Amino acid sequence: MAIKNHPLDELPREKARNKGIDSLSDSELLAIILRTGTKGKSVLELAREMIVKAGGLNELSSKTDGFFKNEFVGIGSDKAITLSALFEIAKRVQTTDKDYLSGKISSPDLIAEHFIRYLKNEPVEKFMVAFISAGGRIIKIEELFSGSLDYSLVDVRQIVKKTLDHNAKSIIISHNHPSGSPDISPEDRRITKKIKEACSLFDIKLLDHILIAGTKYVSFSHLGILNLD
Repeated sequence: MAIKNHPLDELPREKARNKGIDSLSDSELLAIILRTGTKGKSVLELAREMIVKAGGLNELSSKTDGFFKNEFVGIGSDKAITLSALFEIAKRVQTTDKDYLSGKISSPDLIAEHFIRYLKNEPVEKFMVAFISAGGRIIKIEELFSGSLDYSLVDVRQIVKKTLDHNAKSIIISHNHPSGSPDISPEDRRITKKIKEACSLFDIKLLDHILIAGTKYVSFSHLGILNLD
């Protein structure tokens, strides 16, 4: 059914006005963002197709603009980038919790939750750093490196410089394994030791290295292997 043939009060925008935005289904919310359908397909049909083909809204949110353009006829560059921007905003809102960032680090679990939310669906390896104040509060969390991390991309000097710039006294580093493997590799150990040694020259303490594997994590500190001397 073409969207213009739907009863007026069932159209996504009218439904949102009358019943509230939280009354809309995932496909209706996506239809509002898409605005228009494609040839022979209403915007609601297109929205449903996209969600189903991706395997759900959460999976759709991890797709790139290339996926949107290549998998769906009629989705051009502008609309694909709009979708990518939407999902990136949602990710940043989710991972920027002011109450959380104002709290103290009392266990690896707390900081790991943040890294999991950010890294669990990433298709490529990413390297993040949490900068911690002298009082144990999180100053800032930043993604510093991204790509296929053979660790040649991980610039230890940049990590130290960023830490000093933020006036942080300690850091927690994290990276993900897109494969979902929780196994700590020799390279993981090597880069951890290298970062720890560089930081110690500036009286910066490496509190933990947290490996994210899907929705699970491995803490070097928990395992007692942070001391790699």
